[in-house]
Amino acid sequence: MESEAYVHRDDFGEHLVSRLHDQVGETLRSVVAYTTDEYALWYLRDDVEHRYTPDDVAAAVDEMRLETLHREYINDVFAERCGDLRCSITYFTESVEMNFPISSGEGLAISVDEHHFEEQTDLVKNVTTFLDEEASPEFFEP
Repeated sequence: MESEAYVHRDDFGEHLVSRLHDQVGETLRSVVAYTTDEYALWYLRDDVEHRYTPDDVAAAVDEMRLETLHREYINDVFAERCGDLRCSITYFTESVEMNFPISSGEGLAISVDEHHFEEQTDLVKNVTTFLDEEASPEFFEP
């Protein structure tokens, strides 16, 4: 994908949003493409939009940009054994944020409702449940 050009391609954004809707339905929360100095908000579900000011969206995009900067380091450490980093996933109690780095400061961010990942995240759920229910504060002390 040619760097920066995709942000200006509304047809690409519309096609991607349509494809994601086909796959995840109404659990799709947002789709954002970003470069080092701009971004395109291709989709933001109505109930999610009410939670964010324009400054909040800009701050979230800045965070996504920062995440892309560690891609080269991660690839240096893991690529030989695991392949190239394609996506970073951040799992919240209400949403799952996926950041697809394209290059430093550029990428694609997609968010879905947490419950969409219920089947796919049994391991994550098992560990977080264990930590919530079984691990005492002493568990985390050295």
